Order: sequence, then structure tokens, then C-alpha cells
Amino acid sequence: MKPVRKTSAKSVGHEDKAAVSQEFIIRSYTHKQLASAYDVSWLTFQRWVKKHKDTIGEKNGHFYLSRQVHTIVQIFGLPKYTVSVDEMSSDID
Repeated sequence: MKPVRKTSAKSVGHEDKAAVSQEFIIRSYTHKQLASAYDVSWLTFQRWVKKHKDTIGEKNGHFYLSRQVHTIVQIFGLPKYTVSVDEMSSDID
């Protein structure tokens, strides 16, 4: 069973802008997906990760593995936003 971290996240692009409870699942993510979840630019997220490269390690291809994502969450805290299924599928194509 995969570890699940719960966080309050805002609904992005929806009519209801109030904070809602959503889950952040610890699994493999691309750099772009994690930057989006933390609501920062790709470059800003790259700078954050670069400072902790020894702890986080190198990406596996285009993905941070689940153990690396767990380490990222330990360092930076839970992201503000969750990654939507639409964003995940668009990165895969």
C-alpha cells in the first residue's frame, strides 16, 4: 500500500476557490508536476532541489522516485496543490 499524505489544497481553475481537503500521494512525479504542486516555476523548483541534491539524489530519467518525493516533502513540506490526473496524463503523452 502506498503512503498517502493529506494536505489542504486550493481548487485551481474551479469556481470554488475555497480551500478543500485533498491528498498528496507519495509516488513518482516529474519535475514539472512537483513544481506545479508547490505552485512555483520549473526554474525555482530546480533551484530548491539543487541545494539538496546530495539528500534527494538524481532523477531516474524524467521522474523523481517515490522515496525521493518523500524526501522532497520532508525538506519542503507538503505542497499547496495536488497534481491532477489531467496534468499527469499530459506529461506522459
